[in-house]
Amino acid sequence: MNYNLGLVISKQFDEIKKTLTGRKYPENVIWFLTERCNLKCEHCFVSNKGRKYREELNYNQINKILKTSKKSLKKISFTGGEPLLFKDFENVFISASSLPNIKELHVSTNGMFNEKLFSILKKCENKKLRYCIQTSLDGSEEIHNAIRGNKRSYKGVIELLDMFYKYNKNSSLLLDMSAVMTVSRKNINNVQETMELVKQFNVPLTLNFVRSSSGSNLEKDEINDFIPIQNDDNGLSVKEMKTAINDWSKLAVKYYNSMVYHLNKVRMSNIVQYHEEGTWKFPCAAGVNNAILYSDGAISICETKKPFANLQDFDFDYSKFWKKYYDGKMYICYCSFDCAIEYSVNKSAKGYWVFAKSLMGF
Repeated sequence: MNYNLGLVISKQFDEIKKTLTGRKYPENVIWFLTERCNLKCEHCFVSNKGRKYREELNYNQINKILKTSKKSLKKISFTGGEPLLFKDFENVFISASSLPNIKELHVSTNGMFNEKLFSILKKCENKKLRYCIQTSLDGSEEIHNAIRGNKRSYKGVIELLDMFYKYNKNSSLLLDMSAVMTVSRKNINNVQETMELVKQFNVPLTLNFVRSSSGSNLEKDEINDFIPIQNDDNGLSVKEMKTAINDWSKLAVKYYNSMVYHLNKVRMSNIVQYHEEGTWKFPCAAGVNNAILYSDGAISICETKKPFANLQDFDFDYSKFWKKYYDGKMYICYCSFDCAIEYSVNKSAKGYWVFAKSLMGF
């Protein structure tokens, strides 16, 4: 096993301690800078045709949010839509990279703006910050392009992987790259093929399962408009999910480090349990350590739940906002939202124990 168990336990225990003793504000933010995108992905719950896009904040408003975070933000994940379509993405990204306590800056991109992305990275100077790039690859060129609705999408992703592989060799920045495959009935038989494809770029591939409009147990008045349109052609049965997990696990246990392997095994098995039993294996920590920030300044504890307030009403003051709204409590609603599950693993004693057992092979 290629991990330091003592270091893992120490890190996980520190997270539990911070959760139990209380923190002032969420340290991790998933930030939808824009809901616009240049692709037409079949499974997308943001840029689908059935919803009206939110307005977008300007750079000055965003910069005030960053400056008023008062050293609380440790990780920001910029997403969309396609975040690189946002007019002032470069200024936002560089400003975020200079925050005093920021540890990780993450961007999810579709591979269509690669030159712009790497030109921005060249201007970043924070050598203590980990810069993480995530992209999506859904199978062979034919399958991927059909799912993503653009004939150039596959080539863009491969170009991104190749550019990162070469750039990382000579860069002094701390850089990570990952790829996600959104598994549906159209590509469920291509999991290992896709893993082999990205392996040549030394990038791990993890799985998300295509979500449906019935993917949570929330009341109707709680459900956000990010819930995707129902599509029975894409949705997977529990049996099909287990097949995809099994295919992924056979290669992942050999190719990836133990943290990546076990964290994703726990996350995916939790999704299976939700579909089978309607519960999770541990409490949901959405809103405790992470929050969702929408393009218009609205905030939610989870992207499946409606926003409960807007930073515009607090003059874009991040700290002032959370002084009123932060309660630090766990939740008992359940869904198949991958990020909420992953964040929740080490935010409770029960979640930590599930993860630790997986690491130790129990």
